[in-house]
Amino acid sequence: MLVPIDGQFVGNLQQVPKKLSFYDTLSTEQIVKCQVANFFVLTPVQRSDRLAFMVNQQTLSDAALVVLYLDIDGVLHHEHAVWNSRCGVHMCPKRAPGRRLFEWLPILETILQPFPLVKLVLSSSWCVWPGYGKTLKRFPPALRGRFVGGTFHKRIHRVDPPAFTNFQGKSRAEQILMDVQRRRPAFWLALDDDADGWPVEAIDNFVKCDGSTGLSSLSVQAELKFKLERCYVSQSSFRSDESIRRQTAAKEKS
Repeated sequence: MLVPIDGQFVGNLQQVPKKLSFYDTLSTEQIVKCQVANFFVLTPVQRSDRLAFMVNQQTLSDAALVVLYLDIDGVLHHEHAVWNSRCGVHMCPKRAPGRRLFEWLPILETILQPFPLVKLVLSSSWCVWPGYGKTLKRFPPALRGRFVGGTFHKRIHRVDPPAFTNFQGKSRAEQILMDVQRRRPAFWLALDDDADGWPVEAIDNFVKCDGSTGLSSLSVQAELKFKLERCYVSQSSFRSDESIRRQTAAKEKS
C-alpha cells in the first residue's frame, strides 16, 4: 500500500522506485506517519499479531517511551467518591448508588495487556490524598508495576507551601503538561474526566471519560485502544528508523 504524504507516495520499501533511496528521501516523521497509516488498514487480527511482534522486538530501554497519565475518580469508578473520618474513601450512596470503588479497574488491566511496555503516571487528586503509595496499593500487582510516578511530587510540593498552592491552582491539563515537560516521554496519553484547560495542540493526546461511566464506556475503551496502538506503532517505527540511520552513518564513517 502506498500512502500520500507531503506530495510523495510512500509505503513498503519494495514499492519505492529503485532509483530512490527510501531513507534518504523521507524524514523520520514521514516514515512514522506512513507506518501508522499502513497499520490501521490491517484487520483486527493482523493488528494484534503486529503488536505482538513489535513487543517481542522491543527491550526494557523502550519502557519509558509511552506514558499514560491516569485519573481515578470518573475513570476507574464513578466520579462521586467521598471521604469521612468514619468510613474513609467510599462512594456517595445518594449520588452513586450501587457503585463501587475501582470497579472498572479490570477493564484498564485488560486494555493494557497487549501493551506491556506502556507506563503509568498517577494524575489524580488521590496522588495528593491519600497519597501516591497508599493509592498504588489499590492496584493489582500487574498494574502497580507499571507506575513510574505521579504529577504531584511530595518532596517538591509538600515541603514548599507556595509550590503546593501553585499546583492546586492549576487545571488537570496544566498539571499533566508540566509533568510531560519534566518527564519528556516520546509518546503520551491522558485518561481523565476533566476536559478543562486542554490546549488545541495537545487535545489529541487526551481521552475524555464521562464521570458517571468512566472506563466502562465502550466508546472510551475503543478510543483508548486506538490511541495506544497508534503510540505503539509510532514508537516502533521511530526507533526502527533511528536504528537504521545510526547503522547507515556508522557504515559511511567506516
